[in-house]
Amino acid sequence: MVHILAAPQPGYYAVDQQQIWVDELQTALNRARAGDQVRLLPGTYCEPVVLQASGEEGAPITITAHDPNQPPLLDGQRATAEGRHAGMEPLDGDFAFIKLFQVSHIVIERLKFDRCWPSVLFLRAVRNITVRSCQAERGRFFIYARQLADVPCRDLLIEKCQWIQDPDYDMWEGRVDWGQVKASPGYRDHSHLNGAFFGSYNIEGGVTIRDCDIRHAFNGIRMDMDDRDSALLKLDDEGRPVVARNKDVAIYRNMFSFIRDNAIEPETGAQNWYVLNNAFYNLHAVYSTDQVSIRDMFIIGNRVLNDRRPGKPGQQINQGGKIFKFFKPEPEPGTGKVAKPRHNLWSLFNSVQTRTAYVKKVTTTFWKDYYTLLGLFEKDYPEDRSAERNAFHGVDWHSGMFVQGMACTQTGFPDDKQLPAKNRHNCQGGFLRAFDITPFDPVPHAALGGWDGMLPQAKEVPDLRSEALTIERLAGAALVFSEGFEVGAHGCDAFRLKGWPFEEMMASAPQNAQMGGGIWLVR
Repeated sequence: MVHILAAPQPGYYAVDQQQIWVDELQTALNRARAGDQVRLLPGTYCEPVVLQASGEEGAPITITAHDPNQPPLLDGQRATAEGRHAGMEPLDGDFAFIKLFQVSHIVIERLKFDRCWPSVLFLRAVRNITVRSCQAERGRFFIYARQLADVPCRDLLIEKCQWIQDPDYDMWEGRVDWGQVKASPGYRDHSHLNGAFFGSYNIEGGVTIRDCDIRHAFNGIRMDMDDRDSALLKLDDEGRPVVARNKDVAIYRNMFSFIRDNAIEPETGAQNWYVLNNAFYNLHAVYSTDQVSIRDMFIIGNRVLNDRRPGKPGQQINQGGKIFKFFKPEPEPGTGKVAKPRHNLWSLFNSVQTRTAYVKKVTTTFWKDYYTLLGLFEKDYPEDRSAERNAFHGVDWHSGMFVQGMACTQTGFPDDKQLPAKNRHNCQGGFLRAFDITPFDPVPHAALGGWDGMLPQAKEVPDLRSEALTIERLAGAALVFSEGFEVGAHGCDAFRLKGWPFEEMMASAPQNAQMGGGIWLVR
């Protein structure tokens, strides 16, 4: 392994009590080969770079700080208006501070980024890429990934990173409205914020995002795919979708806070997704699966606390929010849109305390929600103290939609008008409170606003226990839960699940591995 030093400008620098010549970053990257480390001296780097060499399995090329206690700053020095040039799908020629084209086995770690509009990192047709322990502010996307028709993009690991898209809190405080970010007619254009911590278009998948801190962003994770190629979205002989892109995604142990639109948002299609043990604080919507064909998506053991509305109450649009965003029952006139086919969209053992409805004014073709513990604040809490929210409002219930073992504080829950008897089993409600939340004063600059991420079950919660459950999956063995667990969130280790494909394979390797062949076992 060779250490290749880089500096903001080429010249002589004092390193380890010696004066040595150090090249600028691009030249240092050009010299790197498998197993080498490109180590950035402290300072501010302003020239974007491209890496064109690959590492090897067990010998990646690593781009890192020379001194971990003094991480270098990579400052794009870009104006926010330049974030609008790329739109929602940045291309190869659009700005990113670091670009990777058709390379593999790369590690990027311990760097700080700022003012990189539209993207901090841009990946095209890459494999086995790790981004670790990086911090970034201001940009449309922290990472944006694409592939080529004959070269896939997959096996990406993003861990222990921090992304604060809007460090001035303009979106959450209402100085920039939701309609401005969407560039709605009649609004000032702030669409440079309409991005995500991780965004992608049409990539094969194999993405793991874990232990990250995502704050004050419009979206958290938004992965889109082509809806014009019928080969990418097929149905098997039993009418269940088979999705060729956006596959094998694991999102776990992350913190999402002050998200103005959606935290988790696959677009068009998703297959083999796991959303596990994340903490969500104050979001417009947590899970958005509107118009998405889904095969095997599991949302397990997450905690959500929504106690504040975004923006200026009563003065701006899209402040209501919900936990699950599905397809609206009324198709858009003239579009011919209908709900997409689904199989195995599950939410299991989650805890939610919210001022919003759980699900409202929507429909879907398949969704099963089991053993949720749900506490409802008064409507628009804390700005207004009007009637308590209902868990379900205006939902068009179809076959394949089923709620089991939900415990909810709503008075009179379950109400057959909101949750029909044919769509539920063993649900109870009307108790005083769901959680004992440690009091705290929200701090906008803190992770999760200062909330500790825990929702301890209150003594008033009825003693509902889970039944045994087996879920068949397209890839790998069945997902099996034994009986007797309390409602609400548990760490996934509580289920004694072993052989997590994205956990075991990642434990000893710096790059991600394919998830499809793993086995989940209980007992």
